[in-house]
Amino acid sequence: IAENMEELKGNYVYIARSDCNTELAYHPIPKRIIFKATQKKFPEYNFPSVDCLMMSVAEFYRERTIGVVLTGMGRDGTMGLERI
Repeated sequence: IAENMEELKGNYVYIARSDCNTELAYHPIPKRIIFKATQKKFPEYNFPSVDCLMMSVAEFYRERTIGVVLTGMGRDGTMGLERI
């Protein structure tokens, strides 16, 4: 489970927490990308919303991002995939 303030590392699989939304954030000291728990709300589904995570991944990794939605609730993931 991706813990709040945990550094994002390669070769790991992370699962979003169920009690909040998860996004990526930049932590300046040391310079790294971390997971950040947030209470941001999304129109389709919340806690966890894949839109929240995908939108932040697209912000950090831009054209190097690939998004895949295997299942979902309603249209959750649509905004995130569009951003990617």
